[in-house]
Amino acid sequence: MLRRPVRAPSAGVVLVHAPGENRTGNNYFLSNAASLMAEQGIAAVSFHLSGFGDDLGLKDAEVWGEQVAAAGAWLSAEVAGRPVHFVARGVGAAVLPEQAGLGQRVAISPPTAEEVRALAATSCEGTITGVHPCPPDVAALWSALGAEPNLVGGLQLPEKALADLAARLESPRWDHEVVPKGRDAQVRSRILLPADDLLVRMQTTRLGLTLTLIEFLRSWS
Repeated sequence: MLRRPVRAPSAGVVLVHAPGENRTGNNYFLSNAASLMAEQGIAAVSFHLSGFGDDLGLKDAEVWGEQVAAAGAWLSAEVAGRPVHFVARGVGAAVLPEQAGLGQRVAISPPTAEEVRALAATSCEGTITGVHPCPPDVAALWSALGAEPNLVGGLQLPEKALADLAARLESPRWDHEVVPKGRDAQVRSRILLPADDLLVRMQTTRLGLTLTLIEFLRSWS
């Protein structure tokens, strides 16, 4: 889905959802962000990672990485050579392009490799299955995968996919990150938010984060 500005775009952005949600993001954060970015002159594209939403493909980290790279190349042609940035939520940051090339890469609350491996360790016969109600000690891990605690039940991910994501997280594939205050950052450039929950349930916080991202991306365009 491409949201195109009325006038020629100043830049483009690929929005990457976390495995465990769809392209709208939790609380429709990514969908609303895309619309607002287009209103502010930034062409925004979002899509379903393989195995989520309308995409019935394999849940595979390599396929997800190929999808993100292809989306970036396609959007680059659409915006006629203007910068193309990437914004990924949660563990979706693991499948950002390894080399920036097109523009800046921003990760929103990316988990660590250790956190993802901890979830992978709960696998049963090669599959990680979410249960409802979600125990508090694993709720944060599922949240990093894009799953609201009350929606975890029924979600399944291959253990191999999580292992591959964890391996990719060993070396951050992003230039900047948005993290809550008090959490250790994985890269030097970061935006700090006071909220513990970066899925930001309050509309005012989601709007504020989106506007911050817009101004940030504009500074690189």
